[in-house]
Amino acid sequence: APEKLSPYHHFGGWSDFITVGVMEELQAAGLHALTLNPERLDMDETNRLLADRPMGVIFPEVEGHQSPPYELADRLLAGGVPVVVYAGEDERSRRFDRLYSDHAAGAYLLTQWLLAQGRRRIVQMGLAEDSYWMRQRRDGYVRAMREAGLAPLPSVSMIAPPAMEGLREDDAASFHLHYATGVLAAVIQSPDCPDAIMASSDGFVPGIARAIKVFGKVPNRDIAIVGYDNYWEDSWLHKHEPVPPMATVDKRNVEMGRELVRLFQDRLSGKLPPEPQSRVVEPRMIITSTGQVSA
Repeated sequence: APEKLSPYHHFGGWSDFITVGVMEELQAAGLHALTLNPERLDMDETNRLLADRPMGVIFPEVEGHQSPPYELADRLLAGGVPVVVYAGEDERSRRFDRLYSDHAAGAYLLTQWLLAQGRRRIVQMGLAEDSYWMRQRRDGYVRAMREAGLAPLPSVSMIAPPAMEGLREDDAASFHLHYATGVLAAVIQSPDCPDAIMASSDGFVPGIARAIKVFGKVPNRDIAIVGYDNYWEDSWLHKHEPVPPMATVDKRNVEMGRELVRLFQDRLSGKLPPEPQSRVVEPRMIITSTGQVSA
């Protein structure tokens, strides 16, 4: 559990915990904090903000919003305002001081743990998008597999289904779980069926567990499931399919928020070279139910 509870969630894997860490560290440093909505800042308001000469701007990840809002960040940086962003090694982010979770390390830890449990046919589930964190996760998985003398297996791509607004929760849950079963049908019924599946996030664990059951196997016995992000008990699908991941990765979002402020303070104090700096926060693996079998 995180040090302090978010007003919205209990488990620290949600992105609002990054903002919790930012605000805690700003308060500890005795700094004022003004919260802005980038989507409501027009050019005139941005110019007034620049005229007020703020010490700097920190952009954490905010659920449901572009993270970071690059056009605004570019205008602020061009206006001489220090900018720190929560972002990875994408081309646009390299103009800013930036911080992100070490996804390669997280995937490496999970893969190593599965290998230590005797799992050898480990399949990584990805999303149908190209992002720095997916590339890093793949790198960590491939490294662990090759160190064990095993060939990395192809990823399974799963697109998050729509929100199904207007449906009753039971109907929406049924849709999500059936969708995952369809995506994984060929993989689970293959003669080379995996003995472990690495979900790209904890929210996909219930769908994977349901698919495993539908095809006559036992989750976390026949096929191990590991998640990512450490919010699985908060997932709305968990009560509809309550199989937990055997392990997950906590990105330490509160600490990432605090580190964003430290990076910002290092920029203000002149400790950093002129070129934009990149920092990562090491994640930690959490074993949630080793050996637990769900019938």
